[in-house]
Amino acid sequence: MRYRLVVVSRTVRDAVGLAGGWLFDRVMSGWDVTVLSEDVADPLPARILGAFVVPWDSVPASADGPDPQALAIIGNPQVFDDRMRRWVTDYSHRGPETTLWGEDAGFGPHLRAEPARFRPSRTALLFKAHALNEVAGPPAAVLDEESFCAVGPVARGVTHLRTHRQPGGFRWAAGPGA
Repeated sequence: MRYRLVVVSRTVRDAVGLAGGWLFDRVMSGWDVTVLSEDVADPLPARILGAFVVPWDSVPASADGPDPQALAIIGNPQVFDDRMRRWVTDYSHRGPETTLWGEDAGFGPHLRAEPARFRPSRTALLFKAHALNEVAGPPAAVLDEESFCAVGPVARGVTHLRTHRQPGGFRWAAGPGA
């Protein structure tokens, strides 16, 4: 059985720009990654990272189907439509590893979040740069570290990522001995 990660983002550009290295490294470690997005006009950047893109309007109104092991919320969920907010709330209450990405990321005071950072592999950074080059708009910088907030059990059931407590939060490192 493969692990499943569901990413909820208004745009593919936001998902790739904020979490592209993390998404690529998840795909390369065997995860199935699906990006649920309101704007699916250009799914190529997510496909470059190995993720599938699904439009919001094709998602059932309730969280039916197998639960993902991880849920990533890109940006502020308050700008999601009512149906997507309910869907995200349904899944987040089922207890998957949940990450919040972006300065306005948050899903209310009931979620306790810890600041965290992820350092993508060099290959992930190259693929992220290529994916961002395919996105319309001004060029985005590819940083060697991606910041987010971790909610609930960090990396639940995942052995290839380890957390290291550092001043100011957690650092996620891939691979043994990291």
